[in-house]
Amino acid sequence: MIKKNINTIVWQAAVVLISLDLFYWFNHLSKSQIKFLLDFYKKFPEIFFGHLFWYNEVENWHSAGRYVISKECLGLNIIVLIFGLCGVMNIGKLKGYKKPLWILTSAVLAILFGVFANILRLLSSVYFTAYANFNTIHTMLGIVIYLSAIIFCYVFFKRIKIKENGGSDNYEKHI
Repeated sequence: MIKKNINTIVWQAAVVLISLDLFYWFNHLSKSQIKFLLDFYKKFPEIFFGHLFWYNEVENWHSAGRYVISKECLGLNIIVLIFGLCGVMNIGKLKGYKKPLWILTSAVLAILFGVFANILRLLSSVYFTAYANFNTIHTMLGIVIYLSAIIFCYVFFKRIKIKENGGSDNYEKHI
């Protein structure tokens, strides 16, 4: 029993260390990496609202005139948070090769959930760009959307039932 607990703690610590490493890496991206990500995110307001963006190479942001999409808008920290949450939640119930596989799965799901939440925040914020207190509204939307994403991920991963013996996943619905 003690060996199992130590093993679980080591794997959970590995997830936390990977999360910290990702946090550091995401906050030290090069200008070209930031531009690549900004190019991805600017596509959504272009598609949904028809806004045309121009890129400012000096400041490293895209502008549509009324608003700017910059590095702070990428939502990279929420991806790290979701990864840490997802990675730690069920790893103790897995055995063998399923532990690193779970970490990779958690990373993929964190990216998907985080990018979706960030796109939702970006698109919902566009409606408020004309308001004088846009920054406050944008911050509040971020808090609500990101907190909702974290709660959704927690509930989603809590509902995944993994057999204690490390067997296959069993997706059960709780009523």
